[in-house]
Amino acid sequence: MCRNYDDPSAKVQVETVEQFFIDHMVVMKHVYPTVAKCFLQKRGLEVSSFTRRFVGVFDEGVKGKVDALYGNYQQLYDEIGLRLTV
Repeated sequence: MCRNYDDPSAKVQVETVEQFFIDHMVVMKHVYPTVAKCFLQKRGLEVSSFTRRFVGVFDEGVKGKVDALYGNYQQLYDEIGLRLTV
C-alpha cells in the first residue's frame, strides 16, 4: 500500500486492502496486543503472547475472530497477489 497508494495501475488493489483494514479493524481492538501476537503466531512467527499489563481476556470468541481474520487475510493475499517484502 505504501509503495502503490498513488499508482493508478494499483488503484483496485489499494482500495481492496484499504477496505480489508476497515472491515477488520474491530478485531484488533480486542485485547490488543494479544490478538496481534496471535495473528503473528498464525503466520509462523515464534512470538510470546505475554504482555506487560492486563489487556483483557483472550477467550474463544476473540480467538474465533482472529481465526476469521486470518482466513480473510489468506483470501486477500491470494486475491491480489501480495508479496512479502523485507
